[in-house]
Amino acid sequence: MTTREILFVVAGYLSGSVLYGYLLPKYFKKVDVTKESDDGNPGTANVFKCAGVPMGILVLCLELLKGFIPVHLAFGAVDPARSAFALILAAPVLGHAYPFWNLKKGGKSIAVSFGVL
Repeated sequence: MTTREILFVVAGYLSGSVLYGYLLPKYFKKVDVTKESDDGNPGTANVFKCAGVPMGILVLCLELLKGFIPVHLAFGAVDPARSAFALILAAPVLGHAYPFWNLKKGGKSIAVSFGVL
């Protein structure tokens, strides 16, 4: 793996680690989605249920983008035929499921997976 590929993997993981479904409702609506929802998941579906449709739409867009942007940038700089590109695709998803700041409180990675694809 080249240094460039490693940087894209790290950047994708860090991008995925930003849990918009937890942060935005907490700071703008004063709602902790992990405590209000039945399953404790900081995901987009729970944002729709606990914080409303406008906040849910915003979180959905940001979750899609945090998967799309790192992969899109890497696509222009790294040959997608290289096996390392699979790690670049997986990095935002893993970052969302296992954020570095709290490895046990990540999301299901559904929206970010669609963004990556």
